[in-house]
Amino acid sequence: MDFSFLDVIIVFYGVYNTFATVKMMKTGEIKGGWFVRSDVDLKKARDVKGYIEATKYITLTVGILITLCGLLGLYNSYVQELPIAVIAVVYIILIIIVLGYGIYSTKAQKKYLL
Repeated sequence: MDFSFLDVIIVFYGVYNTFATVKMMKTGEIKGGWFVRSDVDLKKARDVKGYIEATKYITLTVGILITLCGLLGLYNSYVQELPIAVIAVVYIILIIIVLGYGIYSTKAQKKYLL
């Protein structure tokens, strides 16, 4: 089964997330619609700096892990085929990471921004 197109999208998402996080850490500005819901008015947010402090390292880690998952998928498609069990575990871990991050981010938005 060839997941290479999906893996390219995963790598792109992970790299973009990582660079957006680094930019957020440097500028102190949150990219609305990427890190927070698009309906959140960042100008009226209670504590943008607190949100950044609370989420920056986990967001950076998630971006890196997502990139690595995508790269592993590309490796599987183009370099050496890995056992299907390994790929299944990687995708399950990826789903858990994304869902866990979504829950964490939502709680942080409620605490600092809404």
